[in-house]
Amino acid sequence: MYIIDTGSCSNDGEIRLANGTIEQEGRAEICLNGVWGGICQTSWGTSDALVFCKGLGYRGPNPTTFYGAYFGETGGPIILSNIGCSGFETGIQQCSKSIQPNFNCTQQKSAGVMCKDSCSNGQVKLRGSNGPSEGTVLVCYNNMWGLISDTAWSNGDARVVCNTLGYKNKTAKPVIGSHFGKTNLPLHFKHVSCFGQETSIMHCSKIILSLKNGKLALNTDDVAGVKCIDDDGADDDDNVGTRPRGCIEINTVALQCQSNGTIRLEGSEERGTGRLEYCYNGYWSPFCKLDPVTASVVCKQLGFTNYTAASIIPTEISQNFSLFENITCAGTESSLSNCKIHASKCLKWCSEVLAIKCFNPGMCTNGDIRLVDGIIENEGRIEICTDGVWGA
Repeated sequence: MYIIDTGSCSNDGEIRLANGTIEQEGRAEICLNGVWGGICQTSWGTSDALVFCKGLGYRGPNPTTFYGAYFGETGGPIILSNIGCSGFETGIQQCSKSIQPNFNCTQQKSAGVMCKDSCSNGQVKLRGSNGPSEGTVLVCYNNMWGLISDTAWSNGDARVVCNTLGYKNKTAKPVIGSHFGKTNLPLHFKHVSCFGQETSIMHCSKIILSLKNGKLALNTDDVAGVKCIDDDGADDDDNVGTRPRGCIEINTVALQCQSNGTIRLEGSEERGTGRLEYCYNGYWSPFCKLDPVTASVVCKQLGFTNYTAASIIPTEISQNFSLFENITCAGTESSLSNCKIHASKCLKWCSEVLAIKCFNPGMCTNGDIRLVDGIIENEGRIEICTDGVWGA
């Protein structure tokens, strides 16, 4: 919990948020006569919360108001009540109000707020480092700065962040393990998968966490960072917090296969679904990156020929070394062996591998809708059935 102890204070009129899970939320408290106290929920509304948040530096619209001591009862008195702000004031002291003891309000009626940031979806910034070009990645989503899980965090993801920050001529290096620190912000995204050419992280494949799950993930997930460094590669801490690199002998990590060009889907009992592996030079190998065109060719090769739609989903259940740098398909090929495969001189360590879902007509009823790939059953990517096929 993001908890601030109650007690004495020295600057009358100073405000703070107390007892929130993340730093943008909490019980609204103000310092008066040297004591921290709460604000009564009577007349507490969006305009009042907006002005309160302004006083803390939050300039975003539509703060969320809370009532009934949602963030717990204040340890001090209820100091203010009947707040009346228009929304244009710069501080809560400029609003009309009742000051203790000129009202009656119990501790169970403490007001709270979740403040919003003045930022746009996909905007990024770095925190937690002495230098401007490295740090924990903060991303804006729904007017709130938040974090990104380091699950599947890779070079392409770091490249997009560095480009967005203006470091297009620097080497982008992904950093994992909360290396630059983990702040009390919600986790917005997980399993981010960028090719590196996207102009915003919003254009990359990812799992978007609900605010509730984003708070819970703070307890379990490490967060992603980046280093946008000079092209000469000079970096005094080059290996800290990054994935392993270097050449790995293929026979130490890959399983042998018999027929080059064959494919298989592993890790799922559902037909047409699973982790994609391709037989190449006698060894099974996953792909670190895939695009929808290549995925559609995979589905054709698997026999989904009448109509094929493919979705790409990340999976962590696999050997994480790949024989391939990339694969390029036009979409007209009948199998991956007809596509242009870029083999790697060394085994490539994948921060993620990808699973495929293939569909045929008649697998759903037109007009049906569903949620897919969410962490819990009441969230996920929205899909609708059209011509017997699920699509986003």
